[in-house]
Amino acid sequence: MGERESADTTAIDMPMTDRAPGSAVLGVTATTAPRPAGELPILATDDIAADQAKLLLNSIPVGFAGTVIPAGAVAWVLRGHVPAPTLWLWIWFVWMVLVQSTRLAVWFAARPEAELRRNPDRWLFRLRMTVLMLGLSWALLPLLLFPASPLDGLFVATVIAAVCGAGVAQQSSDAPSALFFMLPSAISLSVRLLLSPDPTLQASGYLAIMYFAYLALATRRIHASFRELALLHARAAQQSLYDALTRLPNRSALTLRLQDALARAKRNGTEVAVGYVDLDDFKRVNDMLGHDAGDALLREVARRWRTELRETELIARLGGDEFAIVIESIDPGNAVKQLAAIFERVHLAVATPILVSPPQPVQIGMTMGVARFPVDSTDPDMLLRQADASMYQLKRQKTTRREWWQLGVSDTPAQPESPIDPYGSEAAEILTEASALFDQINAQFIDAFYLELETDSGARALLLGLDDEQFAGLKRRQVAYLRFLVSPDTTLDALKSRARQIGAIHFLSGVSGSMLARSSVRYRSLLGERVNAERLPASRRYHLLTVVESRVQDELQAQFSAGEEVNQSYLEVFSRQRPFQGGLWTDASQQELDFLAGLSGVLDVVLTRLNREGELTVERSAAKPGSDISAALRDRTLLPDLDPTSPRGQNATSTAWRTQTIERIDSWARDPRVEPWRDLGARFGIRSNVAIPFAGQDGHVVGVLTIYGTQPNQFASAWMQQWTAGVQRRMESIWAQCSTPPGSLVLSEEKALNYRERLFAGGLQMYMQPIADLETGEVTHVEALARLRMPDGTVVPPALFIPLLGDTELDRVFRVGLDQALEALRAWDAQGLAIDMSINLPPSTLLDPDCAGWVEESLRRHAVEPRRLALELLETQAFDSAARREAIHRLRKVGIRLAMDDLGTGYSSIHRLSTLKFDSIKIDQNLILQIYDSPLQTITLIGTLVLLGLDLGQSVVVEGIEDEGMLEVAAVFGAKYAQGYAIAAPMPASQVPNWLGGFAFPIEVGAHRLQTYAGALACHWRFVHLSNGHHPSSASDCPLGRFLHERGCKGTEIDHWHACIHTSGAEAQEASQKLSNWLAERVQASRPVRQNCAA
Repeated sequence: MGERESADTTAIDMPMTDRAPGSAVLGVTATTAPRPAGELPILATDDIAADQAKLLLNSIPVGFAGTVIPAGAVAWVLRGHVPAPTLWLWIWFVWMVLVQSTRLAVWFAARPEAELRRNPDRWLFRLRMTVLMLGLSWALLPLLLFPASPLDGLFVATVIAAVCGAGVAQQSSDAPSALFFMLPSAISLSVRLLLSPDPTLQASGYLAIMYFAYLALATRRIHASFRELALLHARAAQQSLYDALTRLPNRSALTLRLQDALARAKRNGTEVAVGYVDLDDFKRVNDMLGHDAGDALLREVARRWRTELRETELIARLGGDEFAIVIESIDPGNAVKQLAAIFERVHLAVATPILVSPPQPVQIGMTMGVARFPVDSTDPDMLLRQADASMYQLKRQKTTRREWWQLGVSDTPAQPESPIDPYGSEAAEILTEASALFDQINAQFIDAFYLELETDSGARALLLGLDDEQFAGLKRRQVAYLRFLVSPDTTLDALKSRARQIGAIHFLSGVSGSMLARSSVRYRSLLGERVNAERLPASRRYHLLTVVESRVQDELQAQFSAGEEVNQSYLEVFSRQRPFQGGLWTDASQQELDFLAGLSGVLDVVLTRLNREGELTVERSAAKPGSDISAALRDRTLLPDLDPTSPRGQNATSTAWRTQTIERIDSWARDPRVEPWRDLGARFGIRSNVAIPFAGQDGHVVGVLTIYGTQPNQFASAWMQQWTAGVQRRMESIWAQCSTPPGSLVLSEEKALNYRERLFAGGLQMYMQPIADLETGEVTHVEALARLRMPDGTVVPPALFIPLLGDTELDRVFRVGLDQALEALRAWDAQGLAIDMSINLPPSTLLDPDCAGWVEESLRRHAVEPRRLALELLETQAFDSAARREAIHRLRKVGIRLAMDDLGTGYSSIHRLSTLKFDSIKIDQNLILQIYDSPLQTITLIGTLVLLGLDLGQSVVVEGIEDEGMLEVAAVFGAKYAQGYAIAAPMPASQVPNWLGGFAFPIEVGAHRLQTYAGALACHWRFVHLSNGHHPSSASDCPLGRFLHERGCKGTEIDHWHACIHTSGAEAQEASQKLSNWLAERVQASRPVRQNCAA
């Protein structure tokens, strides 16, 4: 700051309203001797004093509690422990409270910012005095009330040391305050400890001296740092308003001062003169003697001006050799005479030759045009333009003029200049002339821009993610873009289009809006400096700056707009409607992937899950055209691996599955974890990716959603991390809401695609599984079950291909399967087989308004009576009850029969039984299959459901019958039908006639003789629960008794239990329980080898 750099700080405050006499030209508070107007403001101590006082004030409320509470604690602990009366302790405590109350009063009075700034030194002095009072109060404690006990003495010393440490920290912004607070206590405590007869206290005295010395040193250093920071802050503020070369105010300072000057003139009824000054022959000095000589000349002229200007006058450098002068308090009646006297002083700066380097006298002149407020204009910008025009008019008359300055251009007021179109022909001409200048500016800007990026943590991480080739390419593209920005051929639409593309990239890469704004400011600032340094007419410079700044503003606005649109599109993920409860996972997950793949910056979205071998496989994906990364991942050598020691186990997807946390790769080019896929990334343009694991309700991971991005660091920004966490929660919610068919497996995307293609290319084949009447042993109807026959003859069960289908595809499978089933029924009729047919109806198909029409039309086409067809409703999805009742009503009108499938496993099976009329119910096969694992529970559940169905007047079908024991259980409970491998496995329709010809029912029909332990347990359960806990018949006539005797139990304890349950004695209940447990053990021991049942 030159010879005045020893001052402290600067308070830049442009308005001069209500300023005390002697204040600086630009409102910089000065506390030193007066200086010439217009001189670079010195750094004022008033502002540091105000800041220090403010910090001290802020510490008072906290300090109140930090003093009164410890003082009260000391008084309480030491009561009765000191030589002096206890009353002195409480007097001392009350004094502490009064001192702190005084400080609170000072705090209350000085809280208003204006009050504090009005006289900061006075308030700082008062605050220091209150701090000194507080320090003296603590100093009284060891001198007057020091206890006799060494332990109490150490307590007092510790409290004082702690209070001093906290107090010094609070007063650290002001070294005198900190010392005022600490020194009295430090001296009194140290002396009292050193004079103590106790060696421990004496040693503590030395420690206290070192401690307080350390506090004093720390206080000094903190205070120095505070003042240094204040100085740096003031310098930064000052530099933003002053020209670095001449130390004169710059254009920004001129704008602020001129606005204030016009406002004051309007209030006071005075005039303001604005002069536009151009140094004559300055270009010749630069050309002949060099730019250093030109700089020296400008500095000397500025120095001379500063010595001549007064408080109501200001000279600012606009750039190059052009300056503006503002003169206030002009008397309207004596304006010309008053201005002439002032301009004579201004001209003294060039009246004598100027020595430049190398030492050589240079004589120059100046030209100035003047505009007056309010004579010429009332607008600050218009006044400056009027003065500029006046100056150039006078400049053209350099050889004939009589004065170096003139008032105005003409007697008529100047009209506002028409704005120039930044993309028009005139702008193109201006930009063409300045093309060489832009090349220099662009190169300088790029270097400065990347140096600044190094200081921004987010931007620095982005740059570190690029390899050398990518970084060089980024610089080349940026230079090309800057050329495009100022190209004469660039149109507004083209600029906005390109800026929007770049804005989206910046937003996705984590480049903040503040960074874009700072770069824009830096570019315009650099442009202004270079343009103002060029020898161009003022109007030409003005138009050039206006055109470029307009384009930069349009470009920046387009970038912000694009970033906001990208942000909104990403947030739409969370506002999209979730699938309805029970919707298909196939449909819901694919819809999510399709939406995510459509987002800006997303190349591909891959959903990875575990297959039956425990390997990660791509279940489904969505990609932009030409970016099918999932297709490349079908290569098993590229699939992620769960093994953390494998090279394919270090990627984000594998790590996310193992750790259940969101993982990302910020730089595909540099991160070693993607080494196996680096070539893949280069081929598709992958720059980063994020892997989002989502868990089921049990907390275990069920899938990982991996999103591949086009930009490095795309998923690293704070808002993007929040977004990925939101996607994780949404996927978990969708998984919880949707359903997958029981037993469905995860398939690779390639195999799933093959299955889908085959399914709709004639591969669907309906297999028939017979259903037998338990009363007659005859097969009365069959259930049509979907199978997929591959070209090689392989038959694929429904658990592998049904989960791949959406609602529309399920509709088609149902219609094709129904046609096949009815066609088989008609063929059997031709062979004399009277068999009915049942087929599963998907819930989504049931709700289709055309479902009843499809069924009716198919029955009519195949000439099958509606009563021979039963549709089985499987509620694996939740759907609206009103819509469901209406759909069932439409089917009832067709005349078909309805069966409720899988009773015991649906969303609301019991509720449906009570609200809808079914012709039959089917008990889920998974219940009966548990009979050998949990015999008692299974028998109880099966028996309850069968009896429930019978009570409701519906036929009951037990599915999953695999052996004679299960078949007998169903018969004992009174079920009407049985279905399962014990009767027949599903078979092609063409095999049914031959199979019927050789079919024999596995057990005796209508027999009262039990044949299996499972049947015996069912018999016992049935009689116990229907006959008040005992068998109504005699033991000799009981089927269970005969079964036990046939098994060699006659005369045994088991036979005794059985006899007891035929009585009504007290032992009957205990005997029944023992017999049930024994039969259950026999059932478990009789487990047969089970076949693989896949219906």
